[in-house]
Amino acid sequence: MTSLGKLTQNLTHVLKNLNTTSCISATGLSNQQKRWTGNLSRPEIAQADNMMAVGNRRIFSEEHDMFRENVRRFFQEEVLPHHSKWEKEGQLSREVWEKAGANGLLGVNTPEKFGGVGGDVLSTAITWEEQ
Repeated sequence: MTSLGKLTQNLTHVLKNLNTTSCISATGLSNQQKRWTGNLSRPEIAQADNMMAVGNRRIFSEEHDMFRENVRRFFQEEVLPHHSKWEKEGQLSREVWEKAGANGLLGVNTPEKFGGVGGDVLSTAITWEEQ
Protein backbone atom coordinates (compact mmCIF):
# COMPACT_ATOMS: atom_id res chain seq x y z
CA MET A 1 0.00 0.00 0.00
CA THR A 2 1.32 3.45 -0.84
CA SER A 3 1.98 6.01 1.86
CA LEU A 4 -0.98 8.03 0.56
CA GLY A 5 -3.16 4.94 0.84
CA LYS A 6 -2.01 4.34 4.42
CA LEU A 7 -2.62 7.99 5.31
CA THR A 8 -6.09 7.85 3.81
CA GLN A 9 -6.88 4.61 5.63
CA ASN A 10 -5.68 6.01 8.96
CA LEU A 11 -7.50 9.30 8.45
CA THR A 12 -10.70 7.49 7.56
CA HIS A 13 -10.45 5.39 10.73
CA VAL A 14 -9.89 8.48 12.90
CA LEU A 15 -12.73 10.43 11.31
CA LYS A 16 -15.17 7.56 11.68
CA ASN A 17 -14.47 7.38 15.40
CA LEU A 18 -14.76 11.09 16.14
CA ASN A 19 -17.22 13.88 15.55
CA THR A 20 -17.02 14.06 11.75
CA THR A 21 -17.92 17.71 11.27
CA SER A 22 -15.39 19.06 13.75
CA CYS A 23 -12.67 16.72 12.44
CA ILE A 24 -13.07 17.89 8.89
CA SER A 25 -13.01 21.57 9.80
CA ALA A 26 -10.23 21.09 12.35
CA THR A 27 -8.00 19.15 9.98
CA GLY A 28 -8.70 21.45 7.05
CA LEU A 29 -9.12 18.62 4.57
CA SER A 30 -9.06 19.58 0.92
CA ASN A 31 -12.01 18.63 -1.28
CA GLN A 32 -9.92 15.83 -2.79
CA GLN A 33 -9.07 14.47 0.66
CA LYS A 34 -12.74 14.57 1.61
CA ARG A 35 -13.55 12.52 -1.50
CA TRP A 36 -10.83 9.99 -0.63
CA THR A 37 -12.20 9.48 2.85
CA GLY A 38 -15.81 9.79 1.77
CA ASN A 39 -18.39 12.25 3.02
CA LEU A 40 -18.52 10.94 6.56
CA SER A 41 -21.35 13.23 7.66
CA ARG A 42 -23.78 11.16 5.57
CA PRO A 43 -25.38 8.02 6.94
CA GLU A 44 -24.42 4.60 5.71
CA ILE A 45 -26.72 3.33 2.98
CA ALA A 46 -28.11 0.66 5.33
CA GLN A 47 -29.06 3.39 7.83
CA ALA A 48 -31.12 5.42 5.35
CA ASP A 49 -34.86 5.45 5.91
CA ASN A 50 -35.56 5.59 2.21
CA MET A 51 -33.28 4.60 -0.68
CA MET A 52 -34.75 7.44 -2.75
CA ALA A 53 -33.82 10.04 -0.14
CA VAL A 54 -31.38 12.67 -1.33
CA GLY A 55 -28.13 12.87 0.61
CA ASN A 56 -27.82 9.27 1.72
CA ARG A 57 -24.72 8.19 -0.19
CA ARG A 58 -21.21 9.27 0.68
CA ILE A 59 -19.85 9.46 -2.85
CA PHE A 60 -22.10 12.43 -3.62
CA SER A 61 -21.55 16.01 -2.45
CA GLU A 62 -24.11 18.67 -1.53
CA GLU A 63 -23.75 20.05 -5.06
CA HIS A 64 -24.68 16.61 -6.39
CA ASP A 65 -27.71 16.60 -4.07
CA MET A 66 -28.91 19.93 -5.47
CA PHE A 67 -28.39 18.66 -9.00
CA ARG A 68 -30.28 15.45 -8.15
CA GLU A 69 -33.24 17.43 -6.81
CA ASN A 70 -33.39 19.46 -10.02
CA VAL A 71 -33.10 16.36 -12.21
CA ARG A 72 -35.77 14.55 -10.20
CA ARG A 73 -38.10 17.55 -10.38
CA PHE A 74 -37.60 17.79 -14.16
CA PHE A 75 -38.46 14.14 -14.75
CA GLN A 76 -41.48 14.28 -12.44
CA GLU A 77 -42.89 17.48 -13.94
CA GLU A 78 -41.84 17.27 -17.60
CA VAL A 79 -41.53 13.57 -18.41
CA LEU A 80 -43.76 11.51 -16.13
CA PRO A 81 -47.06 13.16 -17.16
CA HIS A 82 -46.37 12.34 -20.84
CA HIS A 83 -44.64 8.98 -20.44
CA SER A 84 -47.58 6.78 -21.50
CA LYS A 85 -48.23 8.89 -24.59
CA TRP A 86 -44.58 8.78 -25.63
CA GLU A 87 -44.45 5.02 -25.07
CA LYS A 88 -47.40 4.57 -27.44
CA GLU A 89 -45.85 6.91 -30.03
CA GLY A 90 -42.43 5.33 -29.64
CA GLN A 91 -40.64 8.67 -29.28
CA LEU A 92 -40.27 11.71 -27.07
CA SER A 93 -41.38 15.16 -28.08
CA ARG A 94 -38.80 17.60 -29.39
CA GLU A 95 -39.90 20.07 -26.72
CA VAL A 96 -38.85 17.81 -23.84
CA TRP A 97 -35.38 17.41 -25.40
CA GLU A 98 -35.07 21.17 -25.68
CA LYS A 99 -36.21 21.61 -22.07
CA ALA A 100 -33.76 18.94 -20.91
CA GLY A 101 -30.96 20.81 -22.68
CA ALA A 102 -32.06 24.13 -21.19
CA ASN A 103 -32.01 22.52 -17.73
CA GLY A 104 -28.47 21.17 -18.18
CA LEU A 105 -29.49 17.52 -18.44
CA LEU A 106 -27.83 16.81 -21.80
CA GLY A 107 -24.08 16.59 -22.19
CA VAL A 108 -23.68 16.60 -18.43
CA ASN A 109 -20.03 15.54 -18.39
CA THR A 110 -19.14 17.19 -21.70
CA PRO A 111 -16.70 20.08 -21.12
CA GLU A 112 -18.21 23.56 -21.22
CA LYS A 113 -15.89 24.60 -24.07
CA PHE A 114 -17.72 22.05 -26.24
CA GLY A 115 -21.19 23.19 -25.15
CA GLY A 116 -21.72 20.77 -22.28
CA VAL A 117 -22.34 21.33 -18.61
CA GLY A 118 -18.83 20.33 -17.51
CA GLY A 119 -20.06 18.07 -14.73
CA ASP A 120 -18.33 14.97 -13.44
CA VAL A 121 -19.23 11.33 -13.99
CA LEU A 122 -21.23 11.30 -10.73
CA SER A 123 -23.47 14.04 -12.13
CA THR A 124 -24.01 11.91 -15.21
CA ALA A 125 -24.84 8.93 -13.00
CA ILE A 126 -27.45 11.06 -11.23
CA THR A 127 -29.23 11.72 -14.53
CA TRP A 128 -29.20 7.98 -15.25
CA GLU A 129 -30.52 7.09 -11.80
CA GLU A 130 -33.31 9.64 -11.82
CA GLN A 131 -34.66 8.57 -15.19
